[in-house]
Amino acid sequence: MGKITKKYIEYLYPDLLCHKITMEIKHNNPMKVNVIEPCVGFRFYEKEIVINGKKRFKSKPKNITNWFYIGKRFTFDEVQRCFGNNLKFVTLINNMKGNNISSICMTEYGSFIPMKAGDMTLEEYIAEHSKEEKETVNPTLSLKQNN
Repeated sequence: MGKITKKYIEYLYPDLLCHKITMEIKHNNPMKVNVIEPCVGFRFYEKEIVINGKKRFKSKPKNITNWFYIGKRFTFDEVQRCFGNNLKFVTLINNMKGNNISSICMTEYGSFIPMKAGDMTLEEYIAEHSKEEKETVNPTLSLKQNN
């Protein structure tokens, strides 16, 4: 009987309910992720696979990371200041206030995603970790961040 650990990425795509696509990967470095448009976010996790003869048993996801969103973070105060005079954003502001949402990510597709503690935008992650990384930043992500 053997056991192996596999890494996965879960991509978040915008639609009415935001659907997710999961793929096996070799790494869990956000700076090396190939973001496939119109992805608005991703996170990593692992699964253990126990091999017993010809049978394979997968564990539930573990070591699940927080979300990395593609877009710009706005705090509640920033949303009020930037969009407070626009009637299109009254529902967003009321939802943030009523549900105690302190920050959201505005994606490049115009959708808003509530951010939980530990979630960050990819731009924030790159700014925080690019000096630490010895590896090359994915050029697709670098170009995407400058748009």
